[in-house]
Amino acid sequence: MLMLKGIPDPCNLDETEQPLQILLNTVLIKPFGLNNGNRNMTDVLLEYLDELDQESDLLSAWQQLSFYEWLMPRFQGQESEHFETAKDLFATLFRSNKEVSHAAIDIGNFTPMSGEKIHLPPVRVPLIPVAYRFSHGQKTADEVTVVSWIPGLAQAIKQPYWSVLNRFFGARKVHCVWCDPEPIRSFLGRNADRIMITPRIPESEVALQKEYINGIGRPWIDLIDFALPEELLKRLTATLFSAVPVYWSDWMATLAVSDRLSPDDHNYLSQLYQHRVAFAEVDAETRHVEKWLAHAASSKINIPGLADRLKPTGDTSSIHVKKVQQVDLEKLNRQIAQGNISTEDVVHLILTRGIDLDVSDIKLRSEDQDGLFVHYKTNGYWIKPLRLQAESANLIISVLKDKAGLRTERIDIPQDGQFQIGHNHKTYLFRIHTSYHVSGEQVILRMKRDANSIRSLVSIGMPERYVEKIHQILHGRSGLIVFSGPTGCGKSTTIYSILNEFDPLQQNIQTAESPIEVVIPHVNQVEISDFGRNTFLNWVRGIVREAPDILMMGEIRDLETADALLRVVNTGHRVITTLHANSAAMVPIRFLQLGVQPFLIASTLRLALSQCLVKMVCPHCDEEVPIPGREKLKKMRINPAWLEGAEFFKVGRGCSHCNGTGFEGRKALYEALIVDEEIAQELHGQPTPEKLRRLMIEKGETTLLEKAVREAVHGVISLEEATQLALELSE
Repeated sequence: MLMLKGIPDPCNLDETEQPLQILLNTVLIKPFGLNNGNRNMTDVLLEYLDELDQESDLLSAWQQLSFYEWLMPRFQGQESEHFETAKDLFATLFRSNKEVSHAAIDIGNFTPMSGEKIHLPPVRVPLIPVAYRFSHGQKTADEVTVVSWIPGLAQAIKQPYWSVLNRFFGARKVHCVWCDPEPIRSFLGRNADRIMITPRIPESEVALQKEYINGIGRPWIDLIDFALPEELLKRLTATLFSAVPVYWSDWMATLAVSDRLSPDDHNYLSQLYQHRVAFAEVDAETRHVEKWLAHAASSKINIPGLADRLKPTGDTSSIHVKKVQQVDLEKLNRQIAQGNISTEDVVHLILTRGIDLDVSDIKLRSEDQDGLFVHYKTNGYWIKPLRLQAESANLIISVLKDKAGLRTERIDIPQDGQFQIGHNHKTYLFRIHTSYHVSGEQVILRMKRDANSIRSLVSIGMPERYVEKIHQILHGRSGLIVFSGPTGCGKSTTIYSILNEFDPLQQNIQTAESPIEVVIPHVNQVEISDFGRNTFLNWVRGIVREAPDILMMGEIRDLETADALLRVVNTGHRVITTLHANSAAMVPIRFLQLGVQPFLIASTLRLALSQCLVKMVCPHCDEEVPIPGREKLKKMRINPAWLEGAEFFKVGRGCSHCNGTGFEGRKALYEALIVDEEIAQELHGQPTPEKLRRLMIEKGETTLLEKAVREAVHGVISLEEATQLALELSE
């Protein structure tokens, strides 16, 4: 066993050296898949290792040629014509073999922290740690990035046999990036006095993940430890992509980013360099990326004409043209099976396709050997799912959990979290919920919006007279507005539109939500926990001390909360909330069913709004269908008078524009119980939904069902969609 010069023989070193060297040997020859004449590649490797063993110590062995450089003079016959230099060999390996890693750095630009020891495993091939990331106060690192000259090591360590690296480096996750052999030799020579071949921390102090996660996600580097030459920065106008080049060769380049580049960015880069250069990414802190970008800008580092070359043809003011990604499932599954696409890239494709489809939810469901089914919900409709290779299911779900900081090894308990990704120079936030069912694990992703996505009440389709009534109440002294409707009907969207129409710097707006779906600047938003101290009831009981102007509480669920909230309204506050009811007329009835006193309802309720979302017929594939007969209309609870002027209805047959659903977009429908003196007087007694509905109609209101049927008459929705609404309202 080779030892490091000047260091005594550690008693348990073989426990690291022997299994790790065996693993490294398999990776060293894996990229070839060939024989050198009649000589088996394994025999050639053993000859190389024997030569290294002739060296006096590990430092000397590490200064020798890499296996691939050593191999060059020994190529005989036809192969020697292909690989004149080690550089040619590396270029061929990286271009022809997708199993080797394309992420690389130049360790010659890396300077470790002064006085810091560098712990390398005691094996013949140097594995150099260049970046540790820690949680506060923890000895075990969250992750470590290791440099090696072995192509393909980054992929190999994804197998659980490599946990010996986790124990040696004292890290829960290990990443590997490639580097040319010569800079590695130079680095080791300069830092020989700082090198240790003992584990970073005792193995007894290493707290590892139960589930193996090496190689998942992007490698992380600390850019503050790198001195990047201007020649490297000149390779790319980094500010166009918010990326810093950390490695560049004729065949591949690596960019340090804080947010993953979009597929469009990669396409432009590939086109710019005629597809000769393969681009990879490493993760870096945002502030460090911005520092290098500022340096590049101040140094006027640029490529003349690059911006012009990046401009797309056509009339557009943006580099990115939003287009829904078309997925070739057969090709994608083939790439997954062959290892030609990383799990992280598959996850990014799943998420960005959802963004481009403008989905509300993404569901990933593992079905044992049948595969991973990826469902997208858009316009309230689950479109035909993507079916991915079963072998990829666990890795894809693990990557998603890792993004949200969830425990990847636990599948037996539900978990919740959130993460964000960058796409087309925008940031998107996803809320994640995981669960387990009889056939495998399931993940639900809900895409959260930002405040810039909030639209006005008029633009989301609310009638002007309802908008005026809402403004009248919320600009008054007190009053309660209640929204009702089924889950997913857009109540939260409408409420956020209301809140967004007020200046939070001029009004003290307080909300209690479960969960917070959109963060609005300067609004005091509190997330409610069903099981902790921060419940709706506790929030209501203490909110008056916050001197609020407008209050919004996500949902009334019980008598105590309802009674407390209505008493807050009675003390002179304006409040918005939601309540489970099938119609506006049912809102007061639900309060009574909860046990709220009639006088409290009559004195506080000013407006009850019931809403629903109906799917609109796709205009690209709509067809005319005849009007059903009178008997059928009667069974559908449709008044023939509502069909005045109708000659036919429309349905969508399905096309590429609507993903085969026949629908494109949704429309909000509303009905309102506006509480005036007459209705308030009715609420003091024993109101019934029928009597309240009759009073609403007398005052000019129409029901949701009638409004839906009239939308069908105008060809906006199908009659079946209106019928479905009738069934929901009757439940």
